[in-house]
Amino acid sequence: MKKRAYGALLGVALGDALGMPSELWSRKKVKAYFGEITEFLPGPTGHLVADGMQAGEVTD
Repeated sequence: MKKRAYGALLGVALGDALGMPSELWSRKKVKAYFGEITEFLPGPTGHLVADGMQAGEVTD
């Protein structure tokens, strides 16, 4: 059971880190700025949540 819980938490953290650069943005804005996000990226300068964050960081 502990392995399953660990796996679930790891999956949540990976998803959060992958989505971090586009958090709170519309699909249209994400597509215009990034095209498609397929790897961990740093937070965009001026972003409300992700400004200054490094690629792969989690937000919560």
